[in-house]
Amino acid sequence: MPTSDEAVARFKAEIEILDRMLNQWTGDRGEAYRATVQRKCLWEAELKRTGRRLGLADNPTESPKAAGRNPGLVDRRAMVDAYISEVFAKTGKRITRTDIWQTANYKSRTGFERWERNDPKRPNKSADENFNRILREKPHLK
Repeated sequence: MPTSDEAVARFKAEIEILDRMLNQWTGDRGEAYRATVQRKCLWEAELKRTGRRLGLADNPTESPKAAGRNPGLVDRRAMVDAYISEVFAKTGKRITRTDIWQTANYKSRTGFERWERNDPKRPNKSADENFNRILREKPHLK
């Protein structure tokens, strides 16, 4: 029986393999592509379920690494990844981080990158409001 750490490592390895497979396919490959996306989602769900048993964050957008430093710190990169995955799952359209910061009327990626990494040296309340509005209102799904 594998330990919980071994199980998490196995799930992460499987997700990484599937990510590499998905990154190789630039075009629509039909059923094989959809099946791979579904497998990746199932592995991520299992990892999240197992992670809860390991005492990691209950909130999938809360970073366990960041929570050790500052409890309740939200992993914004995970939120953006989840949004990009949701848009792809519901519309079949691939959006990028560039699409997100351009939708928020930013001229360069710098403000978005600082917000996404939660830069402690340059906190920006307006960027936080803008990007949270984008993730909440989901304009790419309309």
